Amino acid sequence: MPALAAALATVAAAAAPGAYEHALHAARDIGARPAGSAAEARLHAHARATMRAAGLRVAVQPVRLPGGGRSRNVVAVREGARDCLDIVMAHGDSARAGRGALDNASGVGVVLALAADVAAARPRCDTWLVVTGAEERIVTGSPDHLGAAALVRRVRRLGRAGDLRLALSLDEVGRGGRFTL
Repeated sequence: MPALAAALATVAAAAAPGAYEHALHAARDIGARPAGSAAEARLHAHARATMRAAGLRVAVQPVRLPGGGRSRNVVAVREGARDCLDIVMAHGDSARAGRGALDNASGVGVVLALAADVAAARPRCDTWLVVTGAEERIVTGSPDHLGAAALVRRVRRLGRAGDLRLALSLDEVGRGGRFTL
């Protein structure tokens, strides 16, 4: 567990208050979260509850997996004042080995910690906070991030492709150099 604590401690310094607790819950309490697993579903349920409690409108988008399994994207929406769209996302699944602390409980922790601030804000653009599923290609056997591909289809189906200004994927937060947004 010392390695887990060290990996997650980087989130606390770099992210919104609460990010560490959400990341710790994902990595320690839930553990490995392969796409389509019950553990991945538990993380998505936690994301859905956190986003709803923050006051965001939340939808669950099914994601089909090769071989017939299912994953999902949890999409929280804060409507803005204009016809533009910003998306901040992080994948909730992990590889089968390990607890997925850095990859990617860290990113999910930041997305969930942002929920209350986004809900309270008056954003210029519609803002979506998304916890995607089925990113780990070693688990899904797909060359694509299936959750992100499903999210792109959702954006297009809703006629929002022309409104998209930013799509930021948070993965391995706290690793590497400084990134200022």
